[in-house]
Amino acid sequence: MADDIFETDEQETLEMDEVLEKVISYCAEEAKEKLAQVGSFEPFTVVVEGENMHIESHPGDDVDVIRARAREAVATASGFASHYCFCFDGFVDTDEGEMDAIVIEAAEREQEEAFAIVNLYRVDDAGDGTIEFDDQLAFVAMTESWFDRAAVEAGDAEEMARAQEEMEAAQQRAQAQAKAKELQARLQAEQE
Repeated sequence: MADDIFETDEQETLEMDEVLEKVISYCAEEAKEKLAQVGSFEPFTVVVEGENMHIESHPGDDVDVIRARAREAVATASGFASHYCFCFDGFVDTDEGEMDAIVIEAAEREQEEAFAIVNLYRVDDAGDGTIEFDDQLAFVAMTESWFDRAAVEAGDAEEMARAQEEMEAAQQRAQAQAKAKELQARLQAEQE
């Protein structure tokens, strides 16, 4: 399910599921709140497992180290996670020049690539330092997904094996119940 808040410059709507949309919105709102309160925020990842969101901060000054830690957090969760977002304070080049932006890289488990989405903002440096955020999030590009494909496939195979086992157990229970009913019917027939 795609939503109008994620539109490209060509006004085409991005295809993503509702869970990813909600996690992206959560990241944007969390980052906006922190920027408005203290003027900055630590980069963080959000990994979704079932109904749970796992949030991990990645403090530091070295961008490469931060990205490596965040990537490792996502890769480690690849066997069980369905979605992830990596959110950080950055900038993007626009027609108006370089602009500050909340940057969110986000992917679904099945995707080979991740969405790079931004929320541009302006800081009133001449006044009181108030931050003005754009109303809309904007799609920038597709980028490499951080999900570990081998772990995703292993997790999928494990999930399929578990489902197969559950189906076989259900079939065995149904067969046992049918045999019990048959035996009960025979016993009743013999008693009559």
